[in-house]
Amino acid sequence: IFPLSVYLIPYVKKAKKKAEAQDTGEASDAESDVDALLQARRGISKKNHVDEEKKTEKKLDFSAPTGWDELDSADVGSLESAPLFRLTFDSMHGYNGRTSSRNIGVLKAGEVVYPVGSSIIVHDRSQNKQKTFSHHNDIVMCLAVNHDKEILASATIGAKPELFIWNGYSFAVKQRFVDDHESCITALSFAEKDPWIASIGGDDSREMTIVVYDYVQGTTVAKEDRAGKNRIISIAFNPHMRSGEMSFVTVGVRHVRFWSLQRGKLVGRKGTYDIGCGSESMLSIAFTDPTHVSASKDITFTGSKDGRVFIWRDTKA
Repeated sequence: IFPLSVYLIPYVKKAKKKAEAQDTGEASDAESDVDALLQARRGISKKNHVDEEKKTEKKLDFSAPTGWDELDSADVGSLESAPLFRLTFDSMHGYNGRTSSRNIGVLKAGEVVYPVGSSIIVHDRSQNKQKTFSHHNDIVMCLAVNHDKEILASATIGAKPELFIWNGYSFAVKQRFVDDHESCITALSFAEKDPWIASIGGDDSREMTIVVYDYVQGTTVAKEDRAGKNRIISIAFNPHMRSGEMSFVTVGVRHVRFWSLQRGKLVGRKGTYDIGCGSESMLSIAFTDPTHVSASKDITFTGSKDGRVFIWRDTKA
């Protein structure tokens, strides 16, 4: 494919001469150009071939496509036509877990979902095959999987980050949200009993923002532009709340806040420590299940960067 692009442009202008050459019985430019193209795959340019007596041959620094040496002039075709071959996706390799977090999910049939650059891989482990969701226009920073293990949310970096809600099996896009965050979206969380998706946006140069969307209606439920100056790393809805009750927790660099929706506005309460330690940087969140333990629904667990687990009753550790 690459040699075709090298030789295509200079000879497009000669297309009109081809018919004249055929009328006179002379070899057309296209035919001679195909010969030059086949010579080029061996690393010798047409000009250098003409100047061979002057010993000015120069190797072209490119690699021919696989199987190129097995083609002849009939296989290559006319230089005025499009290439005869197309590249198709097979698989992608790589994963970034250093500068992002909470970006791996598992679907209901066991498929593993994770981002590679601006694409998202859905890897079927049983067949060892991959499919890609490629609707994003920038690097994917985070993703989340809904409780039904079919619907996903994924979001990007950039000055105008975008958030997609899509089906992990059909790849059908349900919603696309943009313009509510002014910097990269760093974390996502689905509500358990309501069609809500919460997103965290921001960087070290500005206040963090929180936006909660209704991904069925495609509307914004609530937004907080001043969620804190310290970086928020993770967000999680409390899965044990009743339908219609909004409660979630955010953690990050010296940041723990407990959020609720009151009169249409997000209200965040700072976590406080009663155990004689200072403000800690937290990475993860979990909740107790009142149906399995003798505990209030307000008990929350957070994991710190130094490996400790903090137990929170209401807003106190």
